[in-house]
Amino acid sequence: MDIKDYIELIHSFSKTNFELQGGGNSIYFRLQEERDIVFPKEFQEYIVHYAPAHSQYLDGVGNPIDLYSARRLSWLMNGYNYNPVDNQPIPGWDKTWFLFGDEGADPIIVDLAESNRNSKVYRAMHGAGGGILGLSPIQ
Repeated sequence: MDIKDYIELIHSFSKTNFELQGGGNSIYFRLQEERDIVFPKEFQEYIVHYAPAHSQYLDGVGNPIDLYSARRLSWLMNGYNYNPVDNQPIPGWDKTWFLFGDEGADPIIVDLAESNRNSKVYRAMHGAGGGILGLSPIQ
């Protein structure tokens, strides 16, 4: 399955009216230039064509999933990889992880070090104080 297939699958069972329009090339290029990193092709396609215009919430079992708006996508995410109180990085956050949503504050990421055609999406357990307690692929 590619990203288009996944979007269609979500639409088939979700009652949420999605506004997936992407952030366009400007957001993608800004993110890429800030870290001088190339995103996996399908995640680039997500940012440019499918990232929500506004945060989108998907209801499921347990906490809803919050897909961040294209404008919210950033390398610096308070409480996940950066502590704004002491202006320091939060230990345990890998520099190749890119956060694009959360489920009850548990981060949903793509590991940019994995440059496979089909990037795995991971969910991590977010501990008190911002630490990451575990990382598992979303199936």
